[in-house]
Amino acid sequence: MLRNARFQLLTSLRPQFDLRYAEHICPSAVDPKRRCFVRLFRFSTRLSGAWREVIGIDFGTTNCRVAVMEKDGNPKMIELSDRKICMPSVVSFDQNGKTIVGAHPKDAISDKTVIGIKRLIGRSYDEDAMELQKLKKMIPYEIIPPDSEEEEEEEAWIKLTNGKKYSPAYIASLIIGRLIDETAKCRGNTYASHAVIAVPPFFDQDRTFALRGAAERHSPCVDVIDESLAASLYYLTKTNRQKGCFAVIDLGGGSFDISIVNASNGLSGPDMKTIATKHVDSVTGVDLDHAIMELLLRRLEQETGEKIHKLGLSAHSSVVRREAERAKIEFFSSSALHSRINLAVRCVQGISEQLEICLERSEFEDSMKEAILKVKDLCWICLKEANMKPKQVDEIILVGGMSRVPRVWEIVEEIFGKRPSEEVNPDEAVALGAAIKANLIANKNENLVSYSL
Repeated sequence: MLRNARFQLLTSLRPQFDLRYAEHICPSAVDPKRRCFVRLFRFSTRLSGAWREVIGIDFGTTNCRVAVMEKDGNPKMIELSDRKICMPSVVSFDQNGKTIVGAHPKDAISDKTVIGIKRLIGRSYDEDAMELQKLKKMIPYEIIPPDSEEEEEEEAWIKLTNGKKYSPAYIASLIIGRLIDETAKCRGNTYASHAVIAVPPFFDQDRTFALRGAAERHSPCVDVIDESLAASLYYLTKTNRQKGCFAVIDLGGGSFDISIVNASNGLSGPDMKTIATKHVDSVTGVDLDHAIMELLLRRLEQETGEKIHKLGLSAHSSVVRREAERAKIEFFSSSALHSRINLAVRCVQGISEQLEICLERSEFEDSMKEAILKVKDLCWICLKEANMKPKQVDEIILVGGMSRVPRVWEIVEEIFGKRPSEEVNPDEAVALGAAIKANLIANKNENLVSYSL
């Protein structure tokens, strides 16, 4: 009774603790009060037996997902807001200063909305200037130097149209905090004692530390795992295998990467190692959305004879983004030859008018040509770096929404001589694998899970 009461007391203090430190955009990671709280929380969870409650987080550029380990040892996806397993990685601020986390971009206020923050987190404003310049064309906010000269990090910040400035780590912490709170509601208001968050295999130490730090503001014990390793671990668990060589191809919202993963028998589960990994930032779901939006805007100009700004639209308009995403999903999920787009435009008299555009599949596929070619090239480059032939790969695991494109499957089959595995859901594999990893760590040795300062 005393142990459980102590644990309940500390978990009830967790929201107040987070709010105190969330007021500061970049709280110090070595704050003695926070360190004391973390030690008390970890000690209490061990005494109470609640250490087994663990979660895995897939923090995506477009959407986030959470999985939890059930008592029977199987991972399960958590239904978040609106009874969906995914939550948009979006933070918006209304006119009253209220923060809205997880709203769909079409429901958010465009000029006060932060999207794609994963592509910015941990990036240096000076060292990553070229990559940041490319991003500026696809986001509705400014990218600026650190807000204060006293900041030790050189991480790029963002500035909204209302003049407010935020660090990417702060925005990420808001999203992760919402994920953890929603998960707690689904688990009887019980907060997990440990979380494993998946990070792209190409993240360097700075970017990994920044994302991990954002998660540590809401969970006292956080570990990380490569997304490719998480997907491989879930595949091994589901198929009851202990070893194999896999090509994990991730076509997500923020990047395209391929990793060659080798798994062998370990003492407490598969021992996995990434042999080679390659990535490119210009072949992503976000880039495809942007390409479709540009296509729609060009078609509008052609059919109306008016410049886009006179029609009350732009590449950042929520209505254009919504229709572009809808068209993409329609082409991904069916063999439709065309998709009809309805946009409200401003006519000469200033009155809104509905205009219908028919987007052909051939136009959609043309916008993907560059992406498809890079998929093929990157697969061969990664195989060469791993010093392997395609036939040496046992299975191909596809991850990310863009991996559903039929042409991607055709190219993968052409290269490896076999179809990708259908054992895993491309949208869920990373989160489920992260939850399995969290459970392995907790069961193997509690001391392996540490709070980093």
